[in-house]
Amino acid sequence: MRRPHQILAFPYKKDKDGKYLYACFCRTGKNERWQGIAGGVEDGETPMEACRKESYEEAKK
Repeated sequence: MRRPHQILAFPYKKDKDGKYLYACFCRTGKNERWQGIAGGVEDGETPMEACRKESYEEAKK
């Protein structure tokens, strides 16, 4: 069961010059939108675990 919490994640990494690089995803379809990764937090799951889960699920599509 889903808890009444949502996550919004913007994956990032630092490059060799110390600059942050962020990943944004484009939803395809009628209303294309750029966005971070969003999803729900399941029972027994921490917000960080939900971020990892949603990032994996969304990035593999």
